[in-house]
Amino acid sequence: MRKYLLLSAVLLAAPAHAQVLGYFGPDNTTEAGIKNERYGAKYEVVTHDPQGRAPYDQARLWWSNLPWDGNDQPYVRATQSINIVGRNRSKLISLTAQLRAQANAKPQDTLAFYKWMVASWHLSRNQTRREGEKWLIPVADRVFRLNVPHSYKYARFAFLVMAFTKPTPALQPLGDRLLRRAPKDEAVRLFQVGIVAGKAFNPKLRSLAQKEALAHLAVLHRQSPNNPLVDREEGNTWSYFRSNNDFSIPVAQKAATAYKRYLAKAPNAPESASLRREILELDRVVEFSRWYQASVLAIVNDKPRPQVPSSFRKRSAETKEWFETQIKAEAARRKKKNG
Repeated sequence: MRKYLLLSAVLLAAPAHAQVLGYFGPDNTTEAGIKNERYGAKYEVVTHDPQGRAPYDQARLWWSNLPWDGNDQPYVRATQSINIVGRNRSKLISLTAQLRAQANAKPQDTLAFYKWMVASWHLSRNQTRREGEKWLIPVADRVFRLNVPHSYKYARFAFLVMAFTKPTPALQPLGDRLLRRAPKDEAVRLFQVGIVAGKAFNPKLRSLAQKEALAHLAVLHRQSPNNPLVDREEGNTWSYFRSNNDFSIPVAQKAATAYKRYLAKAPNAPESASLRREILELDRVVEFSRWYQASVLAIVNDKPRPQVPSSFRKRSAETKEWFETQIKAEAARRKKKNG
């Protein structure tokens, strides 16, 4: 991670622009600020971003509030031509290499970059995450280094690429804006689910994150009931929530159920093997959580302890000792509460 001074700034941009956030580096400038100087920007130092965005994310997403009042037709035509080639993967790989070379030869040509971005996006589809990142990370590193056009199509694909490579909460305002423009945009909404669910790692935002993520999933289930990707994203979402509540049996079961629906619809999906392992792990979580809770109740009620799950017996002595301490502490709290 780049070592900048952790100072935030609000960048008040050109006419009709909403606030665009950046932050100061060691030379009292920002990547966001340097690019926005052409719009006559000025800075005001603040110490906190109310949207909870990390300073680096603020800087790289300065373009997300640009008005979409430019000529979109060149980007529409480019998308259509690449979509046709995208049906043949071998041809698409060759085309992507050509487009990348052209984008590198003209580093400030946004249309050349856009073509490479769209082609790379198509190549990342129906691949494992690692394979998709191979195509998209080089693109994501360049998205915010250009004089970004006032184009809805450009902003949409930039959102998809960055949401795939780094689903930071800083992308939520752009995702919300794209969905206001096109509420039935399934690809954007799928990524928006993960972006808002990721806020659950902040205890203060946990309830809001769950509410927003489940609302997006409800829309997706209505719009595309047979799309397996919706089930996969639902499984991912419940997994986010489980990571913040390790002993929640219902949450683990909901994650496993969603993943099972996904695999029933897409048994040969690239990540099917890893998801089957995840389902087994979730089943073990449920088994362990039941044992943990039953152990606490047994101590509280002076009853015999339940048998230790077989999967837990393989854990290290230190891990077993730690959980034993937690169980006894929880039982003591309940006994004290019950008087």
